[in-house]
Amino acid sequence: MLGASAIGLVACSSQQGDWGQVLDIVSAAFGRGPGVTMQQAAAIPFATIGIRLGDSTEGILVLASTNNGERLWTSASHIVVQTRDGRVLRTAGLPHNRTDIRLIRGEGGAPALQGSADTVWQEDFGDLHRYSVLVTCHSTAKGAEGVQNFTSVIPTVRIDEDCHSDQLDWSFTNSYWISPKDGQTWRSIQYISPKSDPLTIELLRPPSK
Repeated sequence: MLGASAIGLVACSSQQGDWGQVLDIVSAAFGRGPGVTMQQAAAIPFATIGIRLGDSTEGILVLASTNNGERLWTSASHIVVQTRDGRVLRTAGLPHNRTDIRLIRGEGGAPALQGSADTVWQEDFGDLHRYSVLVTCHSTAKGAEGVQNFTSVIPTVRIDEDCHSDQLDWSFTNSYWISPKDGQTWRSIQYISPKSDPLTIELLRPPSK
């Protein structure tokens, strides 16, 4: 449902303003070279993220909508990522996708910037026909690290999140680089499926406040 609704949104939006041109630019930038260039990012007048699956080339996703703190990012190739506070909630269009994630215990959104915290989640993986999979996570703040954003270095705190699912015999570590100034997640490495390489997300152009 996420993929279909997001694609429909883009199709409608492409008839308004600059969306048609924006998606042409995104399509041209997606999958070329080892990373998104400053020129490619600057050519898109909207909030953007760069995504990379495993060791693949980096592509650009454009912010299509924001609703109750959830951000919907999409590309001309119909890849869709939905986030809240930098955490991936749902994906569509990738080889393996996270259909949904629900917080069972603890604090949602991005992990805490200080100390440690425990959370329990239920996750759905539609393409694997696995639903309500319990995943327990323990996050730990690792300290200050700068994130390169083209010519700037953004001060952030790195948080590692160690997770495990007994049902899938699946263990992994997510990492987040979060600004202590405004809580913006500038970079993250997240596992969205037991069958998938990690998804690296970089904030190229943040949404306007």
